[in-house]
Amino acid sequence: MAKTARQLIIDSLRTSGAISAIEVPTNEEINHGLNELNGLLEQLDLDSLFPFTSTRTTFTSSSGDGEYTIGTGGDVSAERPNRITSVAILKGDTYEPIKELTIDEFYSKCRSSSYTGGTGYFAYESTYPLGTLHLYPAPEGETIELRYQYKNAEYDLDTEVSLPAGYYGTLQYQLAEILCMHYGLNPAIVSREASKRLARIKRLNSSNVKKSRNDYHTGRGKYNALTDTWGY
Repeated sequence: MAKTARQLIIDSLRTSGAISAIEVPTNEEINHGLNELNGLLEQLDLDSLFPFTSTRTTFTSSSGDGEYTIGTGGDVSAERPNRITSVAILKGDTYEPIKELTIDEFYSKCRSSSYTGGTGYFAYESTYPLGTLHLYPAPEGETIELRYQYKNAEYDLDTEVSLPAGYYGTLQYQLAEILCMHYGLNPAIVSREASKRLARIKRLNSSNVKKSRNDYHTGRGKYNALTDTWGY
């Protein structure tokens, strides 16, 4: 039977020891748990440790323009990326990958480089509400392909928690660890188990990121960890 975010919070409260195995939490405890759960998802999402979508989008660059905003209402109308995993210029069926730099490396390269070939470098700033993609040298109207990750979930109390194997228990123990601190409980035992479960998720997501980076060769498109499927 599918479980909801409400049940996940109750399970976490019981795992933490904040309530007994038969005790019913108050509405205040449930709502507090929901706030902490969504905060936890945001933190895990920063490191791609929660089910995320790795996807692709393409856009036509403007000649001589090396800066593009990404997100609703931006130059590239797509989900705002948390992280761009790769950028390439498309020429027919040919991909020309562009090297990633940190934003500091990028600006240093722009100031000092005498590089005169096609677009060879990119950097991404996860500014909000629109992310900013920098390209150097500026493209000349080519089609640019982005592959990136973005947040895929936020819960309300009645959201059905439909996750790949292992994720529910990981969230349960991660949330329980946080609740231990809020309720003044010793988190040591819960923390050890939470760390073990999170390590397994890290290994799983590391494998999925490698798959997404190999898409240039497989042609399978985006990977969605919620459904364990690929496609465009």
